[in-house]
Amino acid sequence: MKQEYAEAFKKFSKEKDIVWGKPKEGQISFHGAVEISRLKCQKDMAELIGASIVHKLTVDEIRAVVQLYKRNNPKGEK
Repeated sequence: MKQEYAEAFKKFSKEKDIVWGKPKEGQISFHGAVEISRLKCQKDMAELIGASIVHKLTVDEIRAVVQLYKRNNPKGEK
């Protein structure tokens, strides 16, 4: 995992940083979190959360990453 993603994930709190509506700095929208939860591997979830925070990914961008991941890893394996 990239260092910047790991640092962003460390600061992330499920209770405070998953929000309804438009997320602010360091937050992810509820719908983005739902998409991320479709991944089977906890490590990949953590990396996508970090990347989503660092790059301020939209729900559609998160959904596209998850779809690409699932198509290339149908069993959730790396």
